[in-house]
Amino acid sequence: MKLKKFIKFSLIAGVSFCCGVLLYKYKSDISKYFSTPDEIVSASGKVISLSDIDIDTLNLVVSEDNYNILADNRKTAIAAGTLRKEFRDKVGAKLVVGGDSLKVKIRLKGDRPDHWDDEKKWSFRVEVKKGQAYNGMRVFNVQKPKTRGNLDEWAFHELLDHHGLVNIRYYFVNLRMNGEDLGIYALEEFFDKRLIEDNKQRSGVVFKLSTAKYWY
Repeated sequence: MKLKKFIKFSLIAGVSFCCGVLLYKYKSDISKYFSTPDEIVSASGKVISLSDIDIDTLNLVVSEDNYNILADNRKTAIAAGTLRKEFRDKVGAKLVVGGDSLKVKIRLKGDRPDHWDDEKKWSFRVEVKKGQAYNGMRVFNVQKPKTRGNLDEWAFHELLDHHGLVNIRYYFVNLRMNGEDLGIYALEEFFDKRLIEDNKQRSGVVFKLSTAKYWY
């Protein structure tokens, strides 16, 4: 049974990787045939305005001093061409969702400039204070959807879930920084024991690959 799941996972991962390579290589040719619509048509044929789609709005409230620390980290990363460990300072902030306010620490995230090259739309790692959580998560990332291939990453995790394989919570939110609308962001669960619990698996070791030396 485990072998079958491994084969399924390998096939899905292989196909997704190949599709990703092709999309990355030919995205400029493909993108010219598409534009962002003001409305979409559902499977039932109903026309839905994009403004009517109900998603969570997350507002990160950061003091001016802490925001300046993040801005300085970004400038250093732009000069270096990558976001190294020594300029990933965590700063205190509040995460406001609806009527709830959570204490969090945030930092810039993303090794490559596509995560923070925009003047305002940066990617963040968010860590909620112990004893609190947002939607069952204590640690998660928020980033521009294009840094994860727009819908590609979402579709990949939906496939994993469909086949009963371990997957992270991955969906879209509207992000604000100190009340300023930054638009649609992809929210990506980080790896910890809550991920295992949400997948209804037994507690165990979570492995990850470190790419720190690669960036030097």
